[in-house]
Amino acid sequence: MHARLPLLVLNTLILSLLLACSRYEIWEDKQGRAIRVDRWSGEIQIIQGNRVVTPEREPTTTEIQRLAQPRDLGDRTLSQFDNVKAALTTSWREDQLYYRLSIKPFPEKMLKAISGLNLELYDKADFKLLDIDLRTSAAGGGVRSIVDDNGKRTELLFNHSAQCSRDVYSSITQWSLGWNRTLPSCPVV
Repeated sequence: MHARLPLLVLNTLILSLLLACSRYEIWEDKQGRAIRVDRWSGEIQIIQGNRVVTPEREPTTTEIQRLAQPRDLGDRTLSQFDNVKAALTTSWREDQLYYRLSIKPFPEKMLKAISGLNLELYDKADFKLLDIDLRTSAAGGGVRSIVDDNGKRTELLFNHSAQCSRDVYSSITQWSLGWNRTLPSCPVV
């Protein structure tokens, strides 16, 4: 019996040290949720049933300023309209994607197609993240015709916004234009 006592004391001491040095601390917040705090990294996670969820971190001021800067996503050639160029610039603020889409030179035969024009935004794996119906730009006053000195339409400029999370906006790497011919026409200013 006395021979086992030192072994029992040693095991108790090791177990106490392991419990005291545990990496995670669990406590309950004001809403009654179980919160897990990583003592080594300071990371906080919420335990929901059998899942551990990391809450979304707030963006830094630098990150917000970077996302708000205009971002040129490049040009596209619209071969179906005599190689017209379309250029897209975006910015993000307060869960809104702001976009400026320029189509020039603007062919008059494209007017009928505008009613079904969609701006499609993709990630680097070519998954579609957003599909923006550009009729909302027209209906909201976010589309303008640019004319030359002779009154001829030379450019169509869409300048509007759409709801978009910070994570989705940060994932956008490419874009294209699509047409939905089943939509009713809307006036172009």
